[in-house]
Amino acid sequence: MSLLSTAITDGLNSCAGERPLVAILSVSSPVVDQAGVTGAAIVATGSRETLLAALEGEGAIPRSLTSDSTRRSGVIASVDIQATIQASVGVRLTGTGSPARPVDGAPPTDLYRKYVQYRELSAPIQTGVGVWELGIGALAVTALRVRRRALVHLALGATLSLPVLFLALLLVGHLPTISYTTVVPVLVIVAVLAGVGLLRVMDRFDVGVALAWAGGIGLGGLIVESVLGWTAAFAPMLGGSHLDGARFFGMPNVEIGLALGGATLVAARIGSTIAGAGLIAAAGLWFGSPWFGSNLGASITLFAGAGLWWGIRDERGWLRTGGAAGLSIAVGGALVVLAHRFLTDAPTHITRFAESSGGITGIVDKAIDRLGIGLRLLADQPPAIIPVVGTLIALGVVLMRPPGALRRGFAFELSARPVVLAILLGSAVAYLANDTGAAALGLGFGTAMVTLFAVSLAAVREKMDTW
Repeated sequence: MSLLSTAITDGLNSCAGERPLVAILSVSSPVVDQAGVTGAAIVATGSRETLLAALEGEGAIPRSLTSDSTRRSGVIASVDIQATIQASVGVRLTGTGSPARPVDGAPPTDLYRKYVQYRELSAPIQTGVGVWELGIGALAVTALRVRRRALVHLALGATLSLPVLFLALLLVGHLPTISYTTVVPVLVIVAVLAGVGLLRVMDRFDVGVALAWAGGIGLGGLIVESVLGWTAAFAPMLGGSHLDGARFFGMPNVEIGLALGGATLVAARIGSTIAGAGLIAAAGLWFGSPWFGSNLGASITLFAGAGLWWGIRDERGWLRTGGAAGLSIAVGGALVVLAHRFLTDAPTHITRFAESSGGITGIVDKAIDRLGIGLRLLADQPPAIIPVVGTLIALGVVLMRPPGALRRGFAFELSARPVVLAILLGSAVAYLANDTGAAALGLGFGTAMVTLFAVSLAAVREKMDTW
């Protein structure tokens, strides 16, 4: 450190009469993996005398940095260093970064500590949740075969609780400390309360209303989080932290499936098909907007879901349904891109995508490139292929010849089949529209399976009650 201080001092002494810029970027960190390195950056500018005094510890008041790349107090991207240097010497910006600027606030040491905790906990929690989902699936299958009242009740409560648990896996990022002793008890309590509460809703109304409540809680929670600025996305237990550097602000891709599933389950309880489709499309505008989501893949998925719901719910035929989904994507996507292009001062992910797309050919090339990224991620993380293959298998089962328990469930809750088809097909769109396709469709597949098991178990319970 003394050698660094000497070098900086010598450099400052050699630039008398100028307003120098000092930038120090750390490349060593306890958090290093394939996503890159999370390090520290120090940027200072001012007169030579001011900087020398600050170097000696006189009058230095450290503040945080931010940039338009991250929109986060205390966080800048590595490409922002180049942009900051270019801006300081009056050179036109040539990279993708934005100049760093100071903001009031202490350096983000607490945020960094939470991020380190998140990286240690995220993978084990994801594994645990995966095992929990498989366990619930096994419990539901067993309950459908054995048909014991207590077992059916338990399986129903556990199944209905899953969309709320999916939301809780994001919201635990608000906890002041990320550890097993804080995260696990919260998730367990949420699952139990959600299961008991949604069973009560089902007892009072029906399984469709309970599913709508579960989906509504998931969708509503995401909307509230978007208003709060996605601050829980610093440490989401399903992965994709803003501090990983892929998306510094806006809606994480892993939440797209929950938004699609939640909006579709709520739409199923709206009497008008057009109004239900409008709700799903409105969610697409919300999560694609530059103020609440900035996620083009999410908006495309939800716009497709709106068209799919309109066609599937009223059995308008696959040609008209596909056309409605395509038209919805085109119109809604254009509105989102225009909002990012003309209604924001700072560029966003979508602004840069639109400006560098190069027309239709460029968009196709980018889409192919993003699919390639998704395939490489599947190769690097083989377990991620489970929801991808599961979505295809579930589509085949629902479209061809569902097993007896599932047919009885569809007959018991008439909205279930169009809900499941709309979610599964929308999830397929999510995979194609996002570079992290497996993550984007994961919770959509999970919500579709929740619907399948819930209506099947509800049909069994109804039959048991009439014996």
